[in-house]
Amino acid sequence: MTPTIHDGDIILVDMSENVVRGSAIYAIVAGESALVKRIELKIDGSLLVKSDNPTYEPITLRGPEVHDLRVIGKVVWTGGLV
Repeated sequence: MTPTIHDGDIILVDMSENVVRGSAIYAIVAGESALVKRIELKIDGSLLVKSDNPTYEPITLRGPEVHDLRVIGKVVWTGGLV
């Protein structure tokens, strides 16, 4: 998620926000991997999962893929070394 979140940064996750609403950064579980990604809810119900790092291509989830995604919570704060 560089340049927004760097390796080793500390994040605060609001676990009461476990449903994607609009566009925000979320901690998620996809398969067996825990990830932090920016997720946008589209008008058709699909989710656009992307990194702020332009090296990684966005992924669109639709239908059953949306329901398989587990949202841990919304990232509300980050902090790291200066």
